Amino acid sequence: MFVVGRDALQIENRESLQSIVAAGHELGNHSFEHQPWLQRYGVDALEAEFDRAEAALGRITDAKIAGFRGPGFSLSSDVLELLAKRGYRYDGSTFPTFLGPAARAYYMMRSSFSKQEKSDRAPNYLAAFQPAFVR
Repeated sequence: MFVVGRDALQIENRESLQSIVAAGHELGNHSFEHQPWLQRYGVDALEAEFDRAEAALGRITDAKIAGFRGPGFSLSSDVLELLAKRGYRYDGSTFPTFLGPAARAYYMMRSSFSKQEKSDRAPNYLAAFQPAFVR
């Protein structure tokens, strides 16, 4: 189960997450802040995001975190290099159907981001929908 680090720190989630681990399931890193434009982060920001998420998950499980899935299925070469450097065994950030990009496009169109924020984030999603993002 991929878990957002910020959520792993919440006291009200601790028992549920511990029961998942006790049942034999693995917790995976789903970032700390869950920003769907993680692929835009520089290496230092990625390192900090992973440090925080891994520390939060470490409060729930003693197992080494082996898997990652980027928020909003975000991915970049820097993320992949960091995963390899940290010894992750797999990445689940790809979503090999039209549903992922379509869901991200819908999210952007329905968001309360300003026109400039939508324009800044549009390249991270689906280029075919880019004009619709900045309405």
